[in-house]
Amino acid sequence: MMEPSSTPNWRKFGSNLPAGSDFVPPGEGFPVAKILALNLGKWKDTAGLQIAQALHLFAYGYKRYREGKFIIKATSDLGLGAIFESVDDWETFDQFDEFFKPWTFMRRPLVAARWMEDAEFGRQRLVGINPTHIRRATPRDLCEFLSGAEPQPITLADGRTLEMLCESGKLYSIDYRIFKGIVDTDVQQELGKYPLAPTCMLHQNAAGELLPVAIRLAHSHGGDGAPPDKIFTPLGPADDWLTAKIAVASTDAIYQGEVTHLLFSHLIMEPFAVSTYRNLPATHPLHQLLRPHFFNTLAINELARRRFLGRGRFFGVTSAVASEGSFELLRRAYAGSGIGGYRGKPWRFFESALPYDVSARDVGDLKNYHYRDDALLHWTAIQEYVEQVLKVAFPTPRCLASDASLQRWVQELASPDLGDVNGLLPPESSDQLKTLTNLDDLVAIVTNIIFTATAYHAAVNFGQADYYTWIPNAQFSTYRPYSDILNGDDKRQFKPLERLPGRTQSIRQMVLSRSLSIGPPLTSASLTTMKCMLQDPAAKQAFARYRERLVHIEREITERNRTREQPYMYLLPSMVPQSVAI
Repeated sequence: MMEPSSTPNWRKFGSNLPAGSDFVPPGEGFPVAKILALNLGKWKDTAGLQIAQALHLFAYGYKRYREGKFIIKATSDLGLGAIFESVDDWETFDQFDEFFKPWTFMRRPLVAARWMEDAEFGRQRLVGINPTHIRRATPRDLCEFLSGAEPQPITLADGRTLEMLCESGKLYSIDYRIFKGIVDTDVQQELGKYPLAPTCMLHQNAAGELLPVAIRLAHSHGGDGAPPDKIFTPLGPADDWLTAKIAVASTDAIYQGEVTHLLFSHLIMEPFAVSTYRNLPATHPLHQLLRPHFFNTLAINELARRRFLGRGRFFGVTSAVASEGSFELLRRAYAGSGIGGYRGKPWRFFESALPYDVSARDVGDLKNYHYRDDALLHWTAIQEYVEQVLKVAFPTPRCLASDASLQRWVQELASPDLGDVNGLLPPESSDQLKTLTNLDDLVAIVTNIIFTATAYHAAVNFGQADYYTWIPNAQFSTYRPYSDILNGDDKRQFKPLERLPGRTQSIRQMVLSRSLSIGPPLTSASLTTMKCMLQDPAAKQAFARYRERLVHIEREITERNRTREQPYMYLLPSMVPQSVAI
């Protein structure tokens, strides 16, 4: 693993966003094998899906001919526009199977068989691609959910109400009000994409199934004379309930891609990599401890900014919030403020630590939460490893205080003018940001860095092919307005299928999801194969013990998977990359 041959400088990427590097240093770029693997995979998937499209085109044209509709009606395009005006549309959910044939090189995901089921919808909130957003609902959460909505009791099939579930601690929530007002109505109409700001309430039954019980798609609070917002439940019309779940899944996919994944792993890791390269020499024990976990991070982030963020780029073309909405979403999630007077909770580094996060969301006893259970194995192993290495390097507080390189590393990370990492330590430890003398604080920071770069990123990235290639399950945008069901129109305008992306947009989503799901060894070494860069003999022994612990974790997760309804594979150490490198 080469060291960068030159040192990056700090660069700001807009107000209220994490700072990063002004360039990708030589030695930090992608290896040739990785470039080839990514491009060959993308070309193969695109070619296979285009074959499926060509077959569909022939079948579509023949069907129009048999129906007597293959008639030239225009002259400017030789009539092809009229003949093929709806060739990009889906006619049935079964047609998505056309993208999973031998000639498309794509395996039909397991979710395709169950995506409509409430139990599958709930399961994905625990072990799907975005498993870190669910929280136990508080009385305040329920009050806000019901405020301004239809004044009617919401009950389960067995007669229990949301209030009863909340009082018993069995009500959970996924809340996406961060999207409210992020794209105005005129822009929605211009783009033909319709983001919502939904909230979904869920209940875990005695069998351990997490089931959605109520969904509110809008939080208008329209004032006097405005109709109350509608709440959808499984007891209502089947199409309305499916539409509501599709809207939540779509919003969840946008949030996962732009916040949970891009912001909270890729962009958050960059300041730590930059400060490490700037302040810690290659001989420094902390540099040696962290270096493997920054492999290709600056390079993949530079690629993400060029390909995903900005007008005409991936988020601008496929995401329901488009380009400007994507930047606004990142600002809201990071700084807790935004346009239209938005006020939310800013992100703070110490609160992202797994034990703190699980406690804050109050999900410690949630059943079948495989992400939490497997991630805690990683957290404990990383924490022990980091503590052992740093105790060797810094046996006394004086050793910490006298290490000028380490002190610059911390101070640049915390400086608003440089790294600007919010909440590097809890408020009660803020004095440590001036002169770090407490080893426990350093262990907490480094443990969270390595966990985020490894297990967290793996959990929120590598399931994309499993859940996003089946477009009805989760899509980056929906393409019809929701006024028909929100306003309670007697006559529906659109069926659930009609709101999904067309074939062209579906292909974009599928190819990207497959590309981002390429794991070790093609994109990075795994935790079980990464090289030790530590030089001190005692530190090397700590690394060897960590490697042994990973072997035990691999066995424990494998054994757990034998009794799980569906194996949870993303946190097997052999499948977790050493860094944010894809």
